[in-house]
Amino acid sequence: MIYLFYYEGYQAAEIASVLGVPTATVHTRLARGRAKLKDILGGTEYEQSV
Repeated sequence: MIYLFYYEGYQAAEIASVLGVPTATVHTRLARGRAKLKDILGGTEYEQSV
């Protein structure tokens, strides 16, 4: 799901339609996936330099 959203550019509604789940489920899974990646990578919040 992370790949579809960030790399392929699918919207949450499109992913939901393909997977046959509610859009809210896609948002929840994306949030959980981001949190898991953050734990795995041991990172902190992304800081963009100006």
